[in-house]
Amino acid sequence: MPGSPAATDPSTRRPAALGPRAPARGPRYAAATPHPEVTRVALDVLGHGGNAVDAAVAAAAACTVVQPFSSSAAGVGWATVHDATTGVTEVLDFHGAVPLAFDPSALTPTQAGTVDWRRLESSGRAILGMLTPSAVPGWAALLERHGTWRLADALAPAIALAHDGVVVSEALADIIARRWTLLAAWPSTLAVLAPGGRPLRAGERLVQPDLGTTLERIACNGPEELQQGQTAEGLVRFVADAGGALCTADLVAHPPRWAPALTGRFRDLEIRTAPGPCGDVALVEALHLLDGFGPFEGPLDPDYVHVSVETAKLVAADRARYLGTPDRPAPATLLSPARVERLRRRIGPRASTGSFAGRGPEDTITLAVVDGAGSAVHLMQTVGNLFGTGAVAAGTGLFLNSSLYFAYTAEVRPGEPIEQNPCTMMAFDAAGSLRLAIGTPGGKTRVETVRQMLVDVVDFGMDLQAAVDEGRFLAGHDGAVEIEAELGPLPPALEADLTARGHGIRAVGERFGTGQAVAIDPTTHERLAAADWRLEASAAAG
Repeated sequence: MPGSPAATDPSTRRPAALGPRAPARGPRYAAATPHPEVTRVALDVLGHGGNAVDAAVAAAAACTVVQPFSSSAAGVGWATVHDATTGVTEVLDFHGAVPLAFDPSALTPTQAGTVDWRRLESSGRAILGMLTPSAVPGWAALLERHGTWRLADALAPAIALAHDGVVVSEALADIIARRWTLLAAWPSTLAVLAPGGRPLRAGERLVQPDLGTTLERIACNGPEELQQGQTAEGLVRFVADAGGALCTADLVAHPPRWAPALTGRFRDLEIRTAPGPCGDVALVEALHLLDGFGPFEGPLDPDYVHVSVETAKLVAADRARYLGTPDRPAPATLLSPARVERLRRRIGPRASTGSFAGRGPEDTITLAVVDGAGSAVHLMQTVGNLFGTGAVAAGTGLFLNSSLYFAYTAEVRPGEPIEQNPCTMMAFDAAGSLRLAIGTPGGKTRVETVRQMLVDVVDFGMDLQAAVDEGRFLAGHDGAVEIEAELGPLPPALEADLTARGHGIRAVGERFGTGQAVAIDPTTHERLAAADWRLEASAAAG
């Protein structure tokens, strides 16, 4: 976690202590996930004949066991799937919706118009932050359309991990401690995370028999277990008793939906990602804006940092103005070349001013897999904030998501989805061949962090590992340039240049995302994978 500033590579902003790091390479397949145990699961599935979708679903389920602070079978998500046989890339939305009985007046907006989730938590009403649980129907839909394994087979590694237990990592122990006030309010949560009467510590074992049993029921009964089975009944009863809004009708009202990918361009690449209106319009807009600038000399080029921050401000303002309202324009309107050019002309030599929606909850996972056929999956799933609502539904082992925290209050309508930007992007060359899939957690900041990693590869010639390791910067809520304090101060020349342009500069004691990426080497056709140093992510290839 954030500590004192570290020595950095003088030509970039990477910790020098990392030493030389190269992407994982293999002739057949590769995977990058949030945790070494999850990467092991993905590689094991691939090694036993599973394809990218089989491996991604097994990995997603395993994440719910080893990183319950970011994933749950009662969570939500998205997945971009590329089928190399057909050349088709499509996106599955399993992001749920606002419960039908939810009363939007229960929410208080922040100054930026987003849900004031801190007020919900401090008032003991975090349970109102739920979207309808949709992860399991999403996993099943992925396997049904593109997988070769049964759901029961894909869940088997997660079931074993839940029953046998996993070693508590330093990251998990730290997050339990940081969120203890929220977690300790729920006896059912204490039974999981404090079985001995105190919070679990690093090196101890997290055993989750209720979760294992729930996953076994899902393996036997399929996604219907989360719609009308014993688990569904337990979820609805628990949420009702806790003052939440989930009802039985919610569990079937918003099934996963397939859609063609939203396409855009950056330099000579075609970008395919989650479609609107609740998708990655903001990411594509950001890339289209930046595409009109450059070439830049590198990640510390003042022109690059200035233009990147200024375009990020424009995108953030668009998202707040349009994407959080019921009368939002169609993606084609927002992304029209004429409109993008008009926005681009607003970027001058000096910093603009304005207020933006800050970072918000960032507690998501992203994972990416590419298989021997060249098919790939980029999957995002989340519980909203760290440990979601903090509540484990008694008898199920499932942490309940707080993904409503990501919303603008103006868009919260019962039975409807909320705006989200999963940034489950893939990039393709002119021949339609997959170049890479790259993503990161980060809430509303994913647009900037994913874009920067892509630019590191495309414009600055970094390999996949260097791109996810590179230091990142964000446009803060007040428009200032925020930098990762852990990487030490900006180079004096860069800081002086940005200050002269009117930028405020602020060091932030947080890490911006934790990237995962896979790629296919266009020359050797090897499969590549890279994982960030910022948390406990892992990459491997075979």
